[in-house]
Amino acid sequence: MFHRSARLFSLLLLLAGPVSAESVDFAIDSPASDIHWRIYSDGPLPLGHNHIISTSRISGSVRLADAPEASHFELLIPVAALLVDSPALRQRYGKQFSSRVSPRARAGTRANMLGNSLLNAAHHPDIRLGGSAVVARDKRRQNLVLDTTLELAGRSIRLKIPAQIEFGDREVRARGHFTLSHSQLGLAPFRAALGALRVADNIDFTYDIQARRTE
Repeated sequence: MFHRSARLFSLLLLLAGPVSAESVDFAIDSPASDIHWRIYSDGPLPLGHNHIISTSRISGSVRLADAPEASHFELLIPVAALLVDSPALRQRYGKQFSSRVSPRARAGTRANMLGNSLLNAAHHPDIRLGGSAVVARDKRRQNLVLDTTLELAGRSIRLKIPAQIEFGDREVRARGHFTLSHSQLGLAPFRAALGALRVADNIDFTYDIQARRTE
């Protein structure tokens, strides 16, 4: 499944820093950030592959304020920048992703993912995540659940996303893992050959988002 713009995953982040100002702004550090997800082959035909979808382009912002309700984060992922089956990620996840995926299979997977029945990239070029969290300003590391709204293929979906938040004087970092189903995202898993070849419902997400202070 699951190139332009500048507001997003809006995905995940909000934390607090040791600051006394009314609010502090951070910008997402795209080269230092990572979001990827794993989708799995299902069905009786042993012809499919497990796939990893990732992105090298994440933009957005985080605002930390003294008043929790004034704090928020926003992420944007252009769907045209989504990558299928990064060799480094397939190696990282070992046996489940050890099969060789041909360039043709990767291209077919990407075309299905961006097509009208899934992400509908022609009409919805961006994935956006945004939300907030209440953080303890006196802690440099804390585990939170982020109240997040995901905008995906024309739908707005409310999510609770677990996050480990770390912050320093000039940076903020949010990391975590979670599982969602295609049905939770309002998507129908790809299927062919009358369902004998299909994608499993569950999708495993991993993220590591880093942001730098803008002033």
